[in-house]
Amino acid sequence: MKQFWQLISLVILTCAIQPLQARPAIDLSQLQQICLQSYPRCVAASDAALPQIQPQSRLWYEVQLLKLDAMFSQQSAAPLFALTSEFVKDKSAPTAFLARIYIYHAKLLYAQDQKPQSKFYLDKAVALMSDWQQSTADPMSYIRLYNVQLYAGGNYQHSYNQLTMLEKRFLTSQDARLHYELQNNLGHYAGYLQQQDKALLHRQQALGWAEKIGHPALRAEAHFNLARVSTFKALWQDAERNFVAAFDDYRQAEDPIAQTESLLYRSEALWRLQRHAEAQQLFAQVDLALLPQHRQPDLQRIRQLLQR
Repeated sequence: MKQFWQLISLVILTCAIQPLQARPAIDLSQLQQICLQSYPRCVAASDAALPQIQPQSRLWYEVQLLKLDAMFSQQSAAPLFALTSEFVKDKSAPTAFLARIYIYHAKLLYAQDQKPQSKFYLDKAVALMSDWQQSTADPMSYIRLYNVQLYAGGNYQHSYNQLTMLEKRFLTSQDARLHYELQNNLGHYAGYLQQQDKALLHRQQALGWAEKIGHPALRAEAHFNLARVSTFKALWQDAERNFVAAFDDYRQAEDPIAQTESLLYRSEALWRLQRHAEAQQLFAQVDLALLPQHRQPDLQRIRQLLQR
């Protein structure tokens, strides 16, 4: 599932963290802009900034999260797991930071088929975020909580209903990122509930908000998710068009793994559109070494389809 690796860049440090003794000459807003444009450059810029920052300071945790988010979005599983394995031991870290670390660590463990350990850290994340959510009126905290529960095996219909209520409450808000995350998570839950008509609507709305935000990786994610739900509804022309757009935006965001995934699924859409020669040519361009393990069943299915 794409959302398994999806960028969950939702948890913002809003709790009190020990003050800086001397703020270094690090332009956080500039670093954030770099991270909005390119994941590899985000990791490199964060690595360059961290030695200049007081460890365990507010800024240090913020920069660490920028780096970790980028690594997660790049699907850099091994180096990210090495970092989260260390960070989960830090019981003095801020709540928001620990919650994100627990989520990442749990998902990486899940990918390694270590499900009991994965559930252990997901439960810790849910507990932390439930307490945190009760102490804040920030609507993003609710979205964070329900996003985590996607992977915690919760009541999908209940979570969908709660997010729908939040959507109505903030209907007139002009916060594009809030609306994007709402529609993205509503789309996730509708998909889990096999309500593909609703999922399609949410994916379309998420794309509209992503275009307003202008972040290439968010646009790519929105196009990819819309393309995938279009395939589930056999809307192959729409799917093919959105896989093209996703590939272009992922290239701008410098995400070769997601580009490869877009090529793979676009080849299927082309075949379904009776454009067999194009489908086979495109499939030949798929770098199989870049495909994550969870894409292997779809790879085999599409390979067999194209051999008919």
